[in-house]
Amino acid sequence: RQMCIRDRFIDYSQCEGVTSLVGDMLLGYQMTGRIPERTGNSHPYFAPHNVYRCWGVDRWLALEVHSDREFVALTHVIGKPELAQDRRFKTMRARKRNEQTLDRIIEEWTRQRDRDWMVNEFCQAGLAAAPSRNWQDIYADPHLRAREAFIKVQHPEIGPLELVGVPWHMSGYIPPPNHAPLLGEHNDYVLRQILGLSEKQVAELREKEVIS
Repeated sequence: RQMCIRDRFIDYSQCEGVTSLVGDMLLGYQMTGRIPERTGNSHPYFAPHNVYRCWGVDRWLALEVHSDREFVALTHVIGKPELAQDRRFKTMRARKRNEQTLDRIIEEWTRQRDRDWMVNEFCQAGLAAAPSRNWQDIYADPHLRAREAFIKVQHPEIGPLELVGVPWHMSGYIPPPNHAPLLGEHNDYVLRQILGLSEKQVAELREKEVIS
């Protein structure tokens, strides 16, 4: 039996909907009985795992280290290879115990250097690093520019505009760079071609100011 969506009543609880997205937290509580605390940018096991201040005003980068091998690579990037043999940081467990000290050492280095340069150095060394971007950074991001995330549109009332395009690409299809519809722009198409109204009926709607 076919049912129209208008015959359906949707009962959706916001609390229930959000709870379904944090199943790992509920499962963790069921297994251990421990209530998780706020962790900020830290990780239960990995260290360093944080956001670090860089040179400039409100400039930050995110950095994660997931193994002893990656930590050795990090120590070479920041010019402190001796840290890899320091008993406070030699193993993952030791680094987690001394996380605050390690974060201070790393930030002493990052806060004196350019964010994007450091991200490139870390990534070249095989580390997980990324800049914390503001809107200006996103607009100028070379990756987004290479993917043509911003499209140029000629608006009939405003003129040339650069807008955010669709966030997906499909092979063999390029979305047309159209502007948003003007007020009443498609009235004739919708009313006459789709709804089948006559020219006289459309004119009466305009006369009564039902449509523009």
